[in-house]
Amino acid sequence: MNILEKLGTAFARWRLRKVGQESFDLHEVVSSVRRVLVVLPPGDLTVEELDLLVSPLSPEGVTLLCVGRPSIAVDGWEVRELSHEDLTLLRLPRKEALKEFGGYDLAVDLHLPYFLPSAYICGTSGASLRVSTDPEAPFPFFNLRYSTGAESLGDRCRSLGKLFMSLAWGRRACS
Repeated sequence: MNILEKLGTAFARWRLRKVGQESFDLHEVVSSVRRVLVVLPPGDLTVEELDLLVSPLSPEGVTLLCVGRPSIAVDGWEVRELSHEDLTLLRLPRKEALKEFGGYDLAVDLHLPYFLPSAYICGTSGASLRVSTDPEAPFPFFNLRYSTGAESLGDRCRSLGKLFMSLAWGRRACS
């Protein structure tokens, strides 16, 4: 990590210092998700694998943010791209780019290891649950770090989908 990225991380952590300090019921959040943000890193992934991640949640809307990769067209999902031109010198998304990502219930970043621009978008997304698949991803960007042990994007999607399914079903079984 270079000095500019270290400064960007410190600035981002300071800006997000009050994000996610309230407690929440994980089962309740997962079973009541309406809007989902999924951040995709470069790598091979199919629409079916993405659907395995999101379908247990039954959301009303899904936004797919493709970072440093070509877009994946998914019927009924909003697809956005984040390029290097959308980043500041400190590797943080510009204000114009951030305006597009708000009002989510759940934000999932599939970068491994964590990637500052997408982590910052997850942190500012308004989501009460912000999930990273990197066990070293820092708070306050994420409040759930789920280590799947999987290297491929598809395997990470499957593993998170199983987690979300068990949490959603666990809540329904208790009701």
